[in-house]
Amino acid sequence: MRKRLTSEERKKEIQVKAMEIFLEKGYKNTTMQDIVKASGLSIGGLYHHYKKTSEILYDVMILGCEYRFDLMNKRMEEESGNLTNELMAKIIVDKCLDDNEYMPIYVMFLQEIQENEELRRLYSEIKDTNMEKLQSILVRVGYKPLSRDFCDYLTDIINSIILACGLLGVRESFIRKRYLLEDMFLSLLRKNE
Repeated sequence: MRKRLTSEERKKEIQVKAMEIFLEKGYKNTTMQDIVKASGLSIGGLYHHYKKTSEILYDVMILGCEYRFDLMNKRMEEESGNLTNELMAKIIVDKCLDDNEYMPIYVMFLQEIQENEELRRLYSEIKDTNMEKLQSILVRVGYKPLSRDFCDYLTDIINSIILACGLLGVRESFIRKRYLLEDMFLSLLRKNE
């Protein structure tokens, strides 16, 4: 008999299984039936929580974003809440080079949005939500808000580095020379002042 889980616990269990399948088969080749099989749930049990794979992927992306914001807040706490351009540059590079459980899914997601209109819409939604959250954090710590155009540009650079790390295997090279990335982002942040 299956252990009785809360709705949130069950959703997390589904997300973990879906992440494994997404990475194994690719997002576009993953079906709800694949997730039913991997999770051991009935089709009705899965559909009680999720109606389609994009909903699962969206929730996984949100978890990855929450993970990043938690790390950002922790890093600022370590620095007594004082967010300077130098610290912001370090936080951005941390994000680019982090090798956490969500990063391979995010790389896959970035690749898939090129061919999938629904995922492009989800990406835009996630980006807007994260921009609001970031601006809220920046205001809270007295850092100058970033313009939408500047945030979009930073996001494009960050995503390019993340894709390079995930697809080209250059993470270790970037880690060895992270000070150059920090200098680049510091220069960009100073131009935004």
